[in-house]
Amino acid sequence: MDISLILSNKTTLMILIFAVLILLLFLYSFAEKKMLVTKEYILSSNKLGAKGKDRAIVVLADLHNNTFGKNNSRLIKKIDQISPDYILIAGDLITKRQPCSKSHGFSLLQDLLKKYSIYYGYGNHEQYFQMDFRDGTDQHEEASQLYRDWMEYKRALESMGVKFLDNESVTLPEDNLKITGLTIDRDFFSRGRVQEFPKNYINSLVGDSDSKRYQILLAHNPVYFHEYCSWGADLTLSGHVHGGLVRLPLIGGLISPQVRLFPKYSEGSFTKEGKTMVVSRGLGSHSCMIRIFNPPELVIIRLNRED
Repeated sequence: MDISLILSNKTTLMILIFAVLILLLFLYSFAEKKMLVTKEYILSSNKLGAKGKDRAIVVLADLHNNTFGKNNSRLIKKIDQISPDYILIAGDLITKRQPCSKSHGFSLLQDLLKKYSIYYGYGNHEQYFQMDFRDGTDQHEEASQLYRDWMEYKRALESMGVKFLDNESVTLPEDNLKITGLTIDRDFFSRGRVQEFPKNYINSLVGDSDSKRYQILLAHNPVYFHEYCSWGADLTLSGHVHGGLVRLPLIGGLISPQVRLFPKYSEGSFTKEGKTMVVSRGLGSHSCMIRIFNPPELVIIRLNRED
């Protein structure tokens, strides 16, 4: 009996089995991106408006032009079942280097605006359009066209009623809410080590928090939870980490977009000194990012007053 032939056959079989498993995982990942789950969080505060009036908020994060059914019909149906008071976008509805004025994200907001108030905080993909080409001096025609397309996207949505919060705030007196959208420098999304915020960095961008109102902060990158709390956010809404791409039992997310293993804030609710951050696993992916055991997630926040 030829031992080398037997070993060679075993090796070939093992390689074949491994290749089939990898293929099955990629096929499952493709199918999983079209799944849609909801996750609900109930929060209370004595800062909120009238007692007995619950507020429902839907959080959209990291859609990246994904679709759930024709014209996002499944996603819209889920949102309609919730019938939220507000829709808050925690960034990356669109994807960089892709036209956004005719994107799935744009058409989704067109439909939702017929029924709901929408407040739009930026992610790093919105910042790609807003910051790289904001002066309009880029000499490459493709880049210039992307910038013009972004401006068309923004102007059209603003004209329909979307409130963009690019280091801006809006006050909702009837519910005693203040919503602030934080746009940090793109260097804070760089791969590798986590850069520290300079002292008073958030204040320099958006001013002071409102201690008399329930302060919501739309901050795409959850890494800086400590800084968001120190600034004064009662509730921070984040995304960016896509649930860690692959979620492992008892461990959680595997890797962050900044290429850090086992990110601390990959999904879920976190509390610190009476303040909360909710991190969405996101509704989509971009480039060649996979999702395994990590279906897209629509986040619901229910706020009620406590005395």
